Amino acid sequence: MNRNGVVAVLCAFLWTSSACSTQEFGFEREGRDYIEGDQERFEVNPGGTLTVDAELGAIYIRSSNNDEVDVLVRKRLRSTDADQARKAFSNVEIDIKQVDKGVRIEVDQIRNVTYRRWFWQDWPDRLSVDIEVTVPVEYNLDLSTISGDIRTTNTVGDVTAKTLSGNISTGPAEGNLSIKTNSGNIRTGPVVGKVHTITLSGYNEIGPVNGEVKVRSNSGNIKTGSVEGNVQGKSLSGNIVIGPVHGDVTVSTNSGSIESSFVDGNLKASSLSGSVKTGPVKNDVTVSTTDGDIDTGDIGGSVQSSSLSGHISIGAVNSNVKANTTSGNIKVSNVFGVSETRSLSGDIRLGSTHGGIVASTASGDIEGDLIDTDSSVDARYQFQSLAGDISIILPFDMPAVIDAQISIGEIIDPWLPNSWHVLRHIDSDFDLDVSKVESSPGNHTIKAVGEINGGGNDIILVTNDGKIRIRSKDDW
Repeated sequence: MNRNGVVAVLCAFLWTSSACSTQEFGFEREGRDYIEGDQERFEVNPGGTLTVDAELGAIYIRSSNNDEVDVLVRKRLRSTDADQARKAFSNVEIDIKQVDKGVRIEVDQIRNVTYRRWFWQDWPDRLSVDIEVTVPVEYNLDLSTISGDIRTTNTVGDVTAKTLSGNISTGPAEGNLSIKTNSGNIRTGPVVGKVHTITLSGYNEIGPVNGEVKVRSNSGNIKTGSVEGNVQGKSLSGNIVIGPVHGDVTVSTNSGSIESSFVDGNLKASSLSGSVKTGPVKNDVTVSTTDGDIDTGDIGGSVQSSSLSGHISIGAVNSNVKANTTSGNIKVSNVFGVSETRSLSGDIRLGSTHGGIVASTASGDIEGDLIDTDSSVDARYQFQSLAGDISIILPFDMPAVIDAQISIGEIIDPWLPNSWHVLRHIDSDFDLDVSKVESSPGNHTIKAVGEINGGGNDIILVTNDGKIRIRSKDDW
């Protein structure tokens, strides 16, 4: 046995790097591992491109103020046998060279069928490759590895990073980012440029970004910081959290919740089985969910919202509102436009409205405020409940024509005056005329109509087996 063999055997027994270290043309022992490294240094001009194409290996990129690219590629294997480590390392080829537009690094596996079968059965998880590169600050990066993480520090230039099974993280960047991983997480630092990220089974944490953001994940969460640009986000089974955005936002998830901060633009958000919560939005909002609640802040434009089995709560709206839910309540604050709300099995609460109202529910109550006193504006006010009470508040000087109608299933005593039935079921601060009581087997109708303040837009209130209350408010 030669000297190196004796030392290798001794190292195997001692198992510590401090006890001994061997090196043979870059082959050495470090702790419990054998390593072999290649190192190159090239003088380059800023603005070039570093290309890394690796079949395996983690990629670590640093930046410096020097106009050079410094490359260190190290193979590492945990083993007690130096010969086996050399054979393992020989199965990985490294090519480092300077090209016209920068520097290129390739890491390949030798496709020897006989050797590969024995090798990969023995050491599939013990061989690793680290690719460490220092580049000028102003340099583009095109990084790709099949198995390994990718990490960069501050860069000025475009960055493309792809890995099949690893995490990707970037430091502060001035340039466009295009990042993709199949089974790993993505995290970026502050970015001045466009950001496009895709991950199949990991989370995305982006920003802040001064530019457009497009994020997609199959089974992971999405979170962004502040964004100065448009945002598009999509996840099949994850939550989405969007920071303040000066632009339009379009996000969707199949089985997760959505939450957004201030949006200085339009917002479109949809979830199949999660809640949607938004902060203030400058322009229009379109939100929908199949199985979750909807809660919005103040909206500078119009709102369209729908939920099959959730509640809807909408802040002050500077335009029209449409809200629909199958089995939930609806609550809307001040509306400076037309409000259309429908619920099959929930209550409807409407704040002050400067426009028309259409509110209907199958088995709930309706409450609404009206403050639009401009009779020159043609507006429609209609409240309908199949099995609930209706209560509205009107300005004392609002010109309107009120038509209140209740269908009840109780027996009406024909000896009592019609006004008694009206007062029992319709309570109004305004003088209304009793029209008549129409009776048929099992169905009775009470109506009260009247013009107030000279007449104006129609206010229609219809309910079955409920009560109607009309209040006057004179302290606007």
